[in-house]
Amino acid sequence: MKKIKLFGIITFTVILAFALTACEELVSLLFHKHQWTVITELHATCSSPGVEYKICYECDESTRSSIPKDPNNHANLYYEDTKKPTCTAPGEGKEACYDCNAVKKVDTPPWGHSWGNLSEKVESTCTSPGKGKDNCFACNVEKQEGFVIPELGHSWGNMVATEEPTCTLSGKGKETCWRCNIENSEEVVIPKLGHTFGTRVRALEPTCTAQGREEEPCVRGDHVNE
Repeated sequence: MKKIKLFGIITFTVILAFALTACEELVSLLFHKHQWTVITELHATCSSPGVEYKICYECDESTRSSIPKDPNNHANLYYEDTKKPTCTAPGEGKEACYDCNAVKKVDTPPWGHSWGNLSEKVESTCTSPGKGKDNCFACNVEKQEGFVIPELGHSWGNMVATEEPTCTLSGKGKETCWRCNIENSEEVVIPKLGHTFGTRVRALEPTCTAQGREEEPCVRGDHVNE
């Protein structure tokens, strides 16, 4: 009898647990609040509605809804000048929508001057700066303030040797500027040449009892390499 009672209590407990679990799932379904996130959105324009796709990240339920047309979102615009701007004066234009034919007036800013067309140019030299005036490429107006062209500086390199270098001794020389032909006050050191050895020659023939000797003379004649 006790075994039957115990079995009945266990059976009742299991049935009650299942009932409570099912009840919780039912309550969850009845009172669940979706946590939506937008996964795809097609924006609405002035001529066509948009589409929004959402999914609940808790229960994976998804939904699709339409977004009404947006009269201010013109996706297919073109621009046309009605009054061209200048360097100093703004212009006017219009933006029109190909889809709904809406037209919007647009103010375009002035270009601003494009400097670089030089006039009244005084060439710079090696030691003296030059001068110039800037004109605008577009309207040819002259810039009020002039500009200074930096002096070029000497371009040394036309050198004349005053003391020729040898294989072992450095020489000396003077440089003049390529542009103004002025001579550099500083003397230039010409590096020594170093030996340039030529073909080896036999200076002493060998005999039966003595070795011979060969020499390698420098082509400039001031050293012999044995």
